[in-house]
Amino acid sequence: ALARRGSPAELRAAPSRIAVRAVLKERSKDDMVRGEQEEEDVQEEGVAYALWAEQYPAAARDGLFHGRPASRGDVGSRLRRLRAALGSERQPLSAKAALRLIEAEPAVLFAPTPRANLWQLALEFTGKTGR
Repeated sequence: ALARRGSPAELRAAPSRIAVRAVLKERSKDDMVRGEQEEEDVQEEGVAYALWAEQYPAAARDGLFHGRPASRGDVGSRLRRLRAALGSERQPLSAKAALRLIEAEPAVLFAPTPRANLWQLALEFTGKTGR
């Protein structure tokens, strides 16, 4: 017994196997790219944490920095916020630039986050006057 596949109109409206495969292939490519980006983010967060922990080993051991939580995850979150605060609305600050800033002064991760303060710190770091 053959299973009924639907009316001719339903068959015409249904996506073809080729179209479904193409969509699934695109989704898997997007998932791969997203996975690679997440892996890079985790690596960058690890570098940021290592730079910070090297400068502040007691705070890293205790998991607190000036009363603020300072686990590896907290530092990673602060790295993302730093990149967003110093970048534009469309494009965050590059990870490479953020890590250079953290390497010069790891405490920047725990600086107050108003954009103006971070921008001023970045200008001072780069030696530019902002004018």
